[in-house]
Amino acid sequence: MSYEVPEKLDGPDHLPALIEAKVLGEHRGLAGVPHRPAPERLEADLAHRQEELRVARETSDLPEHPPAFEAVHEFVVETRLG
Repeated sequence: MSYEVPEKLDGPDHLPALIEAKVLGEHRGLAGVPHRPAPERLEADLAHRQEELRVARETSDLPEHPPAFEAVHEFVVETRLG
C-alpha cells in the first residue's frame, strides 16, 4: 500500500513520520521509520493537544447534549424497525 503525504498538514511537524509509520503497519510502531520523533516529543505534543481540547471543551458554546438527540434516536430506531 502506498500513501503520499500531503505537503501541507495541519499538525506537528513530525506528523508525516507518524503517518508513514501507520502506513507501514498497524502495530509496528515507529522503530523502522526514518525521521521519527523522540518519545518525549510525542508525549509533550500529546499533552499540549489534550490541553487544547480541554480549553476548547470548557469554552465551547455548544450544549453538553444536543437538543435533538432524542428525536434523532427515535427516528433511527423507527427507521431500523421499518
